[in-house]
Amino acid sequence: MSLILEALRKSEAERRRAVVPDLLAEPAIAAPVATSTPQRWPWIAGGLAIAASLAWFAMRDRVPAPISVVPAADVPVVEQPASATPADTQRAAPALRRPIVVAPPAPAKPAPAADVAIADAPPPALQPPPRLEPKPAPAPPPVALDTTERVSDLGSEDRKQLPPLKLSMHMWNDVAAQRFVIIDGTRLRVGDRLGALVVADILPDGVLLDWNGRPLKLPLR
Repeated sequence: MSLILEALRKSEAERRRAVVPDLLAEPAIAAPVATSTPQRWPWIAGGLAIAASLAWFAMRDRVPAPISVVPAADVPVVEQPASATPADTQRAAPALRRPIVVAPPAPAKPAPAADVAIADAPPPALQPPPRLEPKPAPAPPPVALDTTERVSDLGSEDRKQLPPLKLSMHMWNDVAAQRFVIIDGTRLRVGDRLGALVVADILPDGVLLDWNGRPLKLPLR
């Protein structure tokens, strides 16, 4: 730094000698002086020296910040238990020699056969809707065949033994008491006799006669 200050002083003295005129010297006749470009390097050197000196003073005045030291945390001291005596080791040895029996895992229960069958069974196929067959018309009730022997079916010999049996009136009603017929001019009801014949019943289509236990039918036509 002393060298820099000395250089600054010399440059300042030279500058002053060049600027201030000697008062005792005779004024010289002004002669045309060729204009020259002033030398700037002394000024540049002086500026650099001043900047360096300011930086040095600034660094010297700066005090480093104190470094805080964190004390180490107290580590808890763990007391180790006293080592086991040979007698304790001998007592614990039988307990350690005892084998540990591990129970085998319980076997998995097999799934019920019904569940397995249901799981393996394929999904039911879609059944088509049942066809409704038309019901046949009910058959008419069987017509009872009238196999009763008619008066007209009798032979000539049997027919001669019976009266003419001319049916002139036939009255049939749901009420049995109101039924009657007129045969050969005689009004007859159920149970009445006509010669050897008995009126067994009055039917809607004729008269049922009983001839000595032989049924005969006298039809309307």
